[in-house]
Amino acid sequence: VSYFLSGEHRGYKHGAFSRTKPFKNFCIKDKEFGAFEVLARYSAMDYSNVVSEGIDDKVSDITLGLNWYLNSHTRLMYNFVMSDFHKSGDNNKLYGNLMRLQADF
Repeated sequence: VSYFLSGEHRGYKHGAFSRTKPFKNFCIKDKEFGAFEVLARYSAMDYSNVVSEGIDDKVSDITLGLNWYLNSHTRLMYNFVMSDFHKSGDNNKLYGNLMRLQADF
């Protein structure tokens, strides 16, 4: 699920998402900040049919993210991922901070 804090939207046509176009591009001089999108995702995987018995065979994670669209071709992405490996013991959680700068043409 995602939501644009700045009011933009992500177009969808013929089974594909289109490029996000901020209402105002990032510009320090004009005090414009582009577009901001917050998102959340839950995913789970059960791969018990492809691993040997006795091996932990399930994992799930929750991802929280923020996308900053500087213009229609550049965005900065941040994701915080919380994973649970569904195994016994104290060390069954994994946390990750991920950042990516994307520029496309």
